[in-house]
Amino acid sequence: MVPRSEMTDGAVGTRLQHLRIKARLSQKQAGRLIGVSLPTYAKIEIGRRSLKAREAAVFAEQYGVDARWIVVGQSLKECKLVDISREPESVPVPHIAIPFVSHSRRAG
Repeated sequence: MVPRSEMTDGAVGTRLQHLRIKARLSQKQAGRLIGVSLPTYAKIEIGRRSLKAREAAVFAEQYGVDARWIVVGQSLKECKLVDISREPESVPVPHIAIPFVSHSRRAG
């Protein structure tokens, strides 16, 4: 589980700032990538505006990183993957009885 402190808008902004500086982009240039003004982008970096999923995807592609790292501080490699191709070993499945109701009419 990811600590909440890694998912705050401020933590997201810090990661974006790191990526932007590494890519040698200005805040204005980074804002243009997602179609927002300089003041709006600056608010994202300081944690006063949340990053939208579409914006995270654009930055992930532009900067060559996993969007999960931008949003929660984890990459796909760090995420705990669950094998869903096999049956769970000890998960009880509740039995639910659903009565059958016929809505057909008999021709008579």
